[in-house]
Amino acid sequence: MIGAGFSGLCAAYRFKQMGIAFDVVEKNADIGGTWYENDYPEAGVDTPNHFYSFSFAPNLGWTSNYSKRREVLDYQRRVTQDLELRQHLEFGVTVTAMRWDDERRQWAVTMHGPDGMPETRAYNAVVTAVGPLNRPKLASIPGLEGFSGDCWHSGQWRHDVPLEGKDVAVIGTGASAMQFLRTVAGQAKKVTIFQRSAQWARPPQDYHGKVSPESRWLLEHIPYYYAWYRFGLMWRFGDGLLPTVRRDPSWPHPERSVNHRNDRQRQQLTDYLLGQLDGRPDLIEKCLPDYPP
Repeated sequence: MIGAGFSGLCAAYRFKQMGIAFDVVEKNADIGGTWYENDYPEAGVDTPNHFYSFSFAPNLGWTSNYSKRREVLDYQRRVTQDLELRQHLEFGVTVTAMRWDDERRQWAVTMHGPDGMPETRAYNAVVTAVGPLNRPKLASIPGLEGFSGDCWHSGQWRHDVPLEGKDVAVIGTGASAMQFLRTVAGQAKKVTIFQRSAQWARPPQDYHGKVSPESRWLLEHIPYYYAWYRFGLMWRFGDGLLPTVRRDPSWPHPERSVNHRNDRQRQQLTDYLLGQLDGRPDLIEKCLPDYPP
């Protein structure tokens, strides 16, 4: 197994359940994957974490429905400990090559450990759980190499650089920027945002809220309530959303939406953005997307 983030830990637990011998190699110094590496301000889930967690390891004590990075990482570490997976983990190990040996019907996996020395091991099967978010890439902007100020990717946040009193430029308005911009704007003297494409944004609802004591009591004491609650979240944020983004070839307004439900969703999101930017027609023109949600 390559990687000890959510996917790698899940696969490791299932292999252990089945009694299959396995190793897990992780390039970082600890488990967590993207939650270990991404520690920019206010990094957190944007899917409710009662759903963004393992079905076989329920956490009844989430403090928020949208927990921040520290709480998610603590959950991963607790699960690793409780399920006794740590004994299978090797940290500081990077896989550099895999070659299939047709004669032996095995994978020859070359890896480098903390000492930097190469080692090749044979395995009957390899699970790659490396994730897509662990190799930050700065945009190739002409002149960037000669920029004399501090510069970094949000996936490799520079906590050693204070932002107070500084002019800060942020390139991009995706989900990460939506999370860290509130903190950056509260610290820097001035923030300028460079945006290629306008982004749709949902009303935050309880995004910054806490799980109420009443909800915690229900989750902890009512039989099957947690499973029912989790299934409801899974449906609303998974299969239940699918019809809103499935293209209807007979829909007469493809320039603004992909079907009639998507059109209602567009109106809701538009009303939210217009409300947030009331009195700023200059920003409305820049921030209201011209493509279907």
